[in-house]
Amino acid sequence: MTDGRGISRTGSAARGSGARCSAARSVSTFLYLVLFGAAAGGVAGFLEAVVVAAVRSADSALSDLVDFVALYMIVWASAGAAVGLVSWVACAVRGAADREDRRRAFHGSLLVSLIVLVIVAGYVNIHLLPTHLSARSLVVTGLITAGCGALWVLIYRTWRRRLGAVPRRFGLASPLAVLAVALVLFVAVGAPLTRTAGEYQAPPVDRGAGGPSVLFLFVDSMRADHLGCYGYERDTSETIDSLAAEGVLFAHAYSQGCRTKEASASVVTSLFPSTHGMHLLSHVLPDAYPTLMEGMRDAGYSTAIFSANPIVSPVFGFGRGTDFFYTEAPTAGAKSVVNHVARVLGWDAPRLHWVHTFIETADELVSKRHGALPYEGGGADELNAALLEWIDMNPDAPFFAFVHYMDPHYPYAPPPPYDDMFDPEYEGPKVTEYPGRMTMMLPFAEGEAIPERERQNMLAQYDGSIAYFDRELGLLLAALGDRGLLDDLLIVLTADHGDEFYDHRGWGHGQSLYEELIHVPLVLWHPDVLGEGMVVDRTVRHVDLMPTLLRAVGGDAGPAPAWDDVDVETALLTGVDLWPAISAGATTGPDLPVLAELDAGGHDGRALRVDDWKLIRARFASERLSMLFDPVADPLEQDDLAGERPDVVDSLSSLLDRTLTALQSLRLSEDVDETTIDPAMEERLRALGYIE
Repeated sequence: MTDGRGISRTGSAARGSGARCSAARSVSTFLYLVLFGAAAGGVAGFLEAVVVAAVRSADSALSDLVDFVALYMIVWASAGAAVGLVSWVACAVRGAADREDRRRAFHGSLLVSLIVLVIVAGYVNIHLLPTHLSARSLVVTGLITAGCGALWVLIYRTWRRRLGAVPRRFGLASPLAVLAVALVLFVAVGAPLTRTAGEYQAPPVDRGAGGPSVLFLFVDSMRADHLGCYGYERDTSETIDSLAAEGVLFAHAYSQGCRTKEASASVVTSLFPSTHGMHLLSHVLPDAYPTLMEGMRDAGYSTAIFSANPIVSPVFGFGRGTDFFYTEAPTAGAKSVVNHVARVLGWDAPRLHWVHTFIETADELVSKRHGALPYEGGGADELNAALLEWIDMNPDAPFFAFVHYMDPHYPYAPPPPYDDMFDPEYEGPKVTEYPGRMTMMLPFAEGEAIPERERQNMLAQYDGSIAYFDRELGLLLAALGDRGLLDDLLIVLTADHGDEFYDHRGWGHGQSLYEELIHVPLVLWHPDVLGEGMVVDRTVRHVDLMPTLLRAVGGDAGPAPAWDDVDVETALLTGVDLWPAISAGATTGPDLPVLAELDAGGHDGRALRVDDWKLIRARFASERLSMLFDPVADPLEQDDLAGERPDVVDSLSSLLDRTLTALQSLRLSEDVDETTIDPAMEERLRALGYIE
């Protein structure tokens, strides 16, 4: 029987029946697309990791490579499964299916174009365009989408015409299977080789250190004049005051910067900022400069850093010489384009937030915080618990532990009862944040004023944060005492910088080089070696700590000159060894010249303190200003004497110019490496006020 076109209905029905959707064929196509997605995603992850490693200095390039491949294989295998499921549903609804090779080519090319769309459009929006919803971004994203649509058609036609039919069954000898197996082996073999950097490691066995263990306590944003041992009227620092009363208090200690990046780099390298070059948020500590951690490890110590500040992390080069790092180090997945795209998608379409949740879950399964155990937030108690756990793994090994606390840092939000401790009668909402971030150099701009009553409550929150940290420090010392570790422990306590509370019409830090930002606390404590209750009334600097501590433990202090035998111009180029003098009980020595620097691109400043004078030279765009203060007679720096003493300004300016030229000549490299700040890190830095 035939229809009007002479076609046998029976034959047509037979062919239709043969083309009907087969469950076996649908499963085969589904598995093929899962495998194809995994292979294509693995290749994409490999290529993205290579690009990331090429544009940023990363000690974890191999580890990132493994993690990118593993994460992308999971994500795009899942996308392949979704495409295969849609194909099967479409087949079932229609009641008939195209040839299996046609379906595989159609959906396989779709997966490839989708991968290209996500990575290319995501990268362009992250790095090259203002925001993903700006008019320009939408136009560019639309053009990329159109291009990927054309790519889909091109791949599909090429696949069908040039590669021929895809086998309905494929074995281990097929190129796709070989590639997928190779990628799985790459992840399986590479993961164990790189995973140890992200897990708790017991300190190595005793390497032969001859000095005391060293506990370096670095407290972010803690002003010296808000501690009892520096004359503060509030009871904020009972534990710190006790350490100062039993050890050595440096009355005039100075940071080399008013921001964490410059200050911390100067502490661990004994270099001034003009030499180490760490100014921008993206800058990475150059490999050419030895670090305090490397010096301690060479002296036989197990070394560790516990940091609540994401700036002091392996991402920015602070991992060199460190056996163990505990901080907010982003995973490879957090740095990936696909993770960023999923995060933005979840923001704009909350119903699709599950996509980002899925990717984060996959990331947790495969990724590691390279060189660091993931710090998930918390106060001093969290850092101290991690520190004690690390010490307990090998309690007999001499150690150097650098602990960077963030409790007094903006936003000022101490836990109860410390939020009410110093202002219990305040009835309004706690004032934990200042109004806006300073982005210009004082005094060229001023911060927004707030009512004095609110400012006083903000100060109370700040002081409460210090008191909370002090309480946790007391608990830490008690725990170390219970372990018998205080008998031969050298404790160093200082801050990277202070904070301003409208002292000079500014807020926070990073906008000036006045005393409230660069005068920092410094206490050294050792029960047997250092004299009890010593107060050093001379000026010292952060750059002096590295040679001093290395000398204290019998390490190599390098060419650092002795404190009692150094001239001003030499001391402005290098750190000075304070240990022989203070360990002998000497509380006097020459006032060391202080140089502090701020270089924020559009504005910069230098502060130079020599003898009884302090020069601040500031610039914003084309505007320049020199200010002169007498820190002894005018400790609050309210009386600018530059107009009255131009001779002193000229003399100090000439010395400053010579010093900066000499410091820059000491650079071992003209360029400072930079790292790409991934979106997750950017969010954390924005929450801390480092990014607008």
